[in-house]
Amino acid sequence: MEDCPFFNAGKGSVFTLSGKNELEASIMLGIDSHTAGACTLLHTVKNPITLAKTLLQDPENPHVFLGGIEAEKYAKSKGLEMVDPAYFWTKQRWKQHLDGLEKKKPENLKMLNNLDGGDSRDADDPISMGTVGAIAVDINGIISTATSTGGFNNKKDGRIGDTPLIACGTWADNETCGVSGTGNGEVKKTICFIYHK
Repeated sequence: MEDCPFFNAGKGSVFTLSGKNELEASIMLGIDSHTAGACTLLHTVKNPITLAKTLLQDPENPHVFLGGIEAEKYAKSKGLEMVDPAYFWTKQRWKQHLDGLEKKKPENLKMLNNLDGGDSRDADDPISMGTVGAIAVDINGIISTATSTGGFNNKKDGRIGDTPLIACGTWADNETCGVSGTGNGEVKKTICFIYHK
């Protein structure tokens, strides 16, 4: 799904306020150790979910979560496919970015806030809020959950969403369920989205 420009993940990711793509992903296994891998603030890793999976599977890696330049260095050292940031550019997402900037102009923002209760994101545009997720169960009953996103259109540069946060954007537990969270990450980060005893 990250290679398809129709999804807000990988190739189809939305832009930040400054016109960059910042991607993030996470993956988790429902085994007793709740093994997971997560990454954020990526600009050159073609498939963020592959980096998350590599973090999860690498026996020499002591970290669950890496971000930014160090995450990209790690991805490159593991032979993952790296791309020029221009790879993520799509005409549809660029148009959404420019339309969103137009809406954020002070004179337009005041009008929008009066109409829609204050959320200046493109809430009426389902494509700009899309995140991809998958949950699978293997023949041994092991649940695996994966989530990947570009965040929301015109987010601040450096914003970390709920997607890479284990137990917020992704959860897997063989005794209960698998969850791949989509939607408004700012809300999910302020509540106990996933609870495990």
